[in-house]
Amino acid sequence: MASTAPGTHPRPIGGSTRPESLPAPRTARRVRRHSTARTAAGLLVAAALIAVAGYTGYAGIYGSGQFTDPAGPADCRTPLELFGWQYEAMNYDLADDARLRADNPDMKHCASQGSTAGTEVVTSDGVPIAGWYVPAASGVGPTGPTIVMLHGWDANKSDILRYGEALHADYNLVAFDQRNVGRSGGTQTTMGHTEWRDVEAIVDWLVQTKGTGEIGLLANSMGARAAVVAAVEDQRIGALLLDSAHARLEDIVARRLDREFEPRQPAYPGTWAILIGTSIRIGADVTAEDPVRTIPQLGDTPLLVTHGGNDYIAVPAQGPEVIREVAEQAGVDVTVRYCEDAKHGQVVDVCRDAFGSWATEFFDAAFG
Repeated sequence: MASTAPGTHPRPIGGSTRPESLPAPRTARRVRRHSTARTAAGLLVAAALIAVAGYTGYAGIYGSGQFTDPAGPADCRTPLELFGWQYEAMNYDLADDARLRADNPDMKHCASQGSTAGTEVVTSDGVPIAGWYVPAASGVGPTGPTIVMLHGWDANKSDILRYGEALHADYNLVAFDQRNVGRSGGTQTTMGHTEWRDVEAIVDWLVQTKGTGEIGLLANSMGARAAVVAAVEDQRIGALLLDSAHARLEDIVARRLDREFEPRQPAYPGTWAILIGTSIRIGADVTAEDPVRTIPQLGDTPLLVTHGGNDYIAVPAQGPEVIREVAEQAGVDVTVRYCEDAKHGQVVDVCRDAFGSWATEFFDAAFG
């Protein structure tokens, strides 16, 4: 039998084999590299999908929760503190305001909003609403023209009062807390889906208690959504002023995600997640009350839109210009006024005198 030299390997019968000490063929190494690359790519795709799904779920839950349950402002200043106006408490005990004054040295930062609404003003779906009735300085009386003012998201009746400063001379004013805010009841903010019923309850109270015949609405931002629906549903409303209104909720959600969060949040898919999450929470399509959908139904109700030229939340191209277009196409009498330097919700502050003139002239024309 033949022997082999030390350090060599015998050639097996039936064919040759590569010695174990030699490297693997190049083809095998390429296959392993390609397999490793595919595995890594797959893991990256899976991680990206998990991250997107996680962010989408977070945005849908957390973002929609913020929409439907805002923290609420601490301001509890009354018409008397802000402008020296005498007023009536609507659906709560006026004496409670004296308690708030005693308990809060700075009423702009109150520990609470006071006692909750009673049973005198209740919506058709059972929510008690509280507010203030401010008689006109002219003494026109309760049957005279009255402007109901609607605050925006995460605001209250104290915040909206400044919009009535120029109107107070000749118009009775109503400022109220929308549901889930301030003294009013309710457990959810619904971006106009049910808040229009709050307006309806106020109008009922004015007609039944004061004998009011001419009623206009003045609404800021989110309040505009409820105001338009209320004007469509209730023919007792004779004129509508919208300030800092958006045409589509999707646009304003996307802008807030992109501009107001640190670090910046991607507008999509977060916007879709928030809209879906909010719709699930309120049990209805939250975009159904978009002004772009409801304004064409206003008929012969005159409409004034005021807006900030520097509004980066409801940018002019996505807000007043879209509103103007859909209103004109539907034959609605619409006027748009700009305060060029104002940001969102600042028209009444930056262009105080101009806004006062626009509002007064508009309602004077509407009510003769």
